[in-house]
Amino acid sequence: MIRDFMAFEAPPELLARMELDRMPANRNGYRLDISRAEIREALDRWKRQEKIPVSDPLSDRQRHEFELWYMTEKMEKK
Repeated sequence: MIRDFMAFEAPPELLARMELDRMPANRNGYRLDISRAEIREALDRWKRQEKIPVSDPLSDRQRHEFELWYMTEKMEKK
């Protein structure tokens, strides 16, 4: 239990999840538009990092993992 709640600092993943939850979702539940060049480049970089062939489509689980990773990276750069 945290004795001094003012000293609590949320981890980047929690902040990224909160930011994602605020964004509107499409009918499939995705929040990022991977047709945008900036996001597509990040997706290709993430696929190489995860050793997923760039030409392979993502599963739903992988897509949600990518969106969380992308938002975490974006928030750490701020």
